[in-house]
Amino acid sequence: MRISAIVDLSSLDYPKVPSSVVFFSDCNMKCGYCQNYDTMQERMQEMTAEQIFNGMDRLFSEAVVISGGEPTLQLDGVKELLNIARENNLKTKLDTNGTNPNAVKELLDENLLDYVAVDVKCGFGKYLKFTNYENELLTNKSEEEFKKANDKFKEQIKENILKIIKYCNDAGIYIECRTTYIPQEISEDDIKDIAKTVKDADLYAIQQYDNEHACSEEYKKMKPATDDELLKIGNMAKKYHKNVVIRGLAGEIVDLE
Repeated sequence: MRISAIVDLSSLDYPKVPSSVVFFSDCNMKCGYCQNYDTMQERMQEMTAEQIFNGMDRLFSEAVVISGGEPTLQLDGVKELLNIARENNLKTKLDTNGTNPNAVKELLDENLLDYVAVDVKCGFGKYLKFTNYENELLTNKSEEEFKKANDKFKEQIKENILKIIKYCNDAGIYIECRTTYIPQEISEDDIKDIAKTVKDADLYAIQQYDNEHACSEEYKKMKPATDDELLKIGNMAKKYHKNVVIRGLAGEIVDLE
């Protein structure tokens, strides 16, 4: 499988559980704010599940987190690695962009996950342009053709995210949805719509934007929200979702009112 990085020990990626994190290469999105995109391109290496697992320093780790990129694009490899984690009595978590609900269901059906986190990138009507999903969808399109593609993807991504939430709820697996809040791109109405849509998730996390490590020069120029702005947007989301948290750049939780 194609891997871009391995972190032996993280205190942030699996809440309250020290974890090892495996970043899978390949993604069907190219978000301008992504911190991992350049790493995926520059450091990709082919490894087997056994090589990955045996190469980790797991002295203090209690979980394996599968991240990316978009891991579900390499589903067989993800399954192999999660099976090894299960055999070693480790908790497991999947980070996904929500484009492949059937893959998530397969992993749940095989009892390979304890925690799922879905990135809800932006307002659903902005998704196609914001994520550059499968770039060919944007290439050489007329305004009318783009609008049709955008409207179709708007409904598809919302449906996919709702499916993943339902699959996790049915399986009794903790499901988090999260949005990296970029004030210049994401409005209060977007956050309101997202919070309403993911109301059945166990947690909705609004994350601080790190412009310093964005892969796009355009996004590097966009200033992160202030603490007051984050608190305002988080408290608004709480009106529509039972469990909302704000995460700063260092992973700390900001208390809401």
